[in-house]
Amino acid sequence: MTLSDEKKFRCWNERVVALLAQDPRPTSGKALSDTVSCQVPHDMWWCIFLGRRQAALVYEFNNQGMEQTDYTSGPYLVDPIYISYLRGDTDGVYVMRDLARRYPTMAARYFAFDEEYHSQIDEVGLTFDLNPNTRAVFSIIRDLRDRQGGAFTKREVRQLDALSPVVETVIRNIWQEINSTGEATDSSRSDQHSSLNKFLEEFAPAQLTDRETEVGNLLIKGFNSKEISKFLGISDGTVRNHTKKVYAKLQVRSQAELCGLFIEQALTIK
Repeated sequence: MTLSDEKKFRCWNERVVALLAQDPRPTSGKALSDTVSCQVPHDMWWCIFLGRRQAALVYEFNNQGMEQTDYTSGPYLVDPIYISYLRGDTDGVYVMRDLARRYPTMAARYFAFDEEYHSQIDEVGLTFDLNPNTRAVFSIIRDLRDRQGGAFTKREVRQLDALSPVVETVIRNIWQEINSTGEATDSSRSDQHSSLNKFLEEFAPAQLTDRETEVGNLLIKGFNSKEISKFLGISDGTVRNHTKKVYAKLQVRSQAELCGLFIEQALTIK
């Protein structure tokens, strides 16, 4: 073990002791971030809870220049982390740049909300399924403008994964605290999510035919042509023809722009 590794190990032990000494139990995202930073240095962090039937809940964060509503008012619907959850990907460690390659359309739309910000950061994190309808996310972020070390390395991602037992313990404590306040079951979050989903199902601009509306809604949900073909029982060529007509009628050039049109209109929902 090198001197640098020894310092990291000592720092980690001291922070874990301080974290677990919180009374009655550790529920601070900041303390958790400080603890993790001993092993995997970072600049910003998020603690988010995603639901299948409720709008996203941001518990704590320190993303500079951003408000919680910048995420919860609608953009979470195209967050690659959320799409990964809905598509049935298992929980565990994730790297945002890998998710972006896996779900390029949604990533392009999500990053478009603040292109300058997303082009200057690197994000990794851990996800934990708390119950069948809730996934917790603890993300750590590096501002690449201020760091000589650059993006998170594969070794650092493995280190973060190794820290997951401590992170999960604190995240579950946080979730228990949220449940005790009633915020986890707040009906307004369910109403907001229902409104957004209803808006998606009813997103049918007057100029589209019924079939074009079906294809458009599936495109917004992130389906590709082959998936739409299988889902609707029509040929891939027919899907492509409908897609071209949808884009032309709605004056968009891509699936990402179509998602953007939906989100922009969804953000007007009260």
